[in-house]
Amino acid sequence: MSGHAKGSHKRAGDGRHSTNNLHPDPRSFLFVINELKVTKDDNYNEGDDWFNHIPRKNSSGYEGETPGRVMRYHNGEVREARGYGWYRDDFNEPAWPAGGVLMYNPDTEDGTPQYVAVYKQLSVFSCGPFLPIVVINGDPLTADPDPLSNDSPSRMPLMFHHPSHQRGISHAVHPESSMQPGPGPRKYVAGANPSWMPSLVPTIYSNPYNPDPSNGLAGELPIILGLMAFSESKDVEGALDRTFLGDGVHRGKWRDRQWHRTEAPRGYVLSAEKNPRGFLITVLFDPENPEYSNVSSLMAMEWTEVIVRESRR
Repeated sequence: MSGHAKGSHKRAGDGRHSTNNLHPDPRSFLFVINELKVTKDDNYNEGDDWFNHIPRKNSSGYEGETPGRVMRYHNGEVREARGYGWYRDDFNEPAWPAGGVLMYNPDTEDGTPQYVAVYKQLSVFSCGPFLPIVVINGDPLTADPDPLSNDSPSRMPLMFHHPSHQRGISHAVHPESSMQPGPGPRKYVAGANPSWMPSLVPTIYSNPYNPDPSNGLAGELPIILGLMAFSESKDVEGALDRTFLGDGVHRGKWRDRQWHRTEAPRGYVLSAEKNPRGFLITVLFDPENPEYSNVSSLMAMEWTEVIVRESRR
């Protein structure tokens, strides 16, 4: 089994407020980011027609995962979600069972842990400079490698939708995303000179034309969280915690709907000869805030608002 849990149960946001007090956001969600252990044996690695290594869509390409800490987004801040932990049973030929987040709440009638409802789950990979970001629409650890099983999730490139009702805003998507009206998906962002490039989105996704200025990044929450996860080198201890929760001196990099980093991520795969690096991102409803953590509230956040605002410098 794999798991990661700590501490006791607390209310949404841990009782602390964002510095963005002028516009408090009551919505919240939980998320957990697990690093996938990509098999290093070249016999298990697939390549495309241009010799880029690409991640497998099923369990044969992995040796498991390193579970992350469950976190909560609330009112523009990310905090540890105490009282929650990721759990997955051991490998059961031919794949792993589905994992989930358990709520260790002593207030339940029989005291047994309860699973938290999932909103979305995607996997995001860095595959080198010539194939920067690849998305798998689901959890590859649970997919049977038998080609006759036909249960592997789709593997697709990162793309950007340009919604007609949000000029200059880029929606991070994959081709199977539920997109709003507008052109796309395309392999470049909607606006010019976004402040979150290259620190969040690689420069190769720049708009090649002469668009209006960028007005922010939105779209699939798991994709955006996955892009954030590459910020620190995998050799840095507690890299994901440093990115989202801070290091004890500096706060987390995503706060008040802005991305507080300017340099390129240190966690990308630097060569096409290297194996892909990937994360499984699970976004869940916050059981402590059902009024503002539901399908309609999170869809509005993804498709009608901005998840990462521009920070002019």
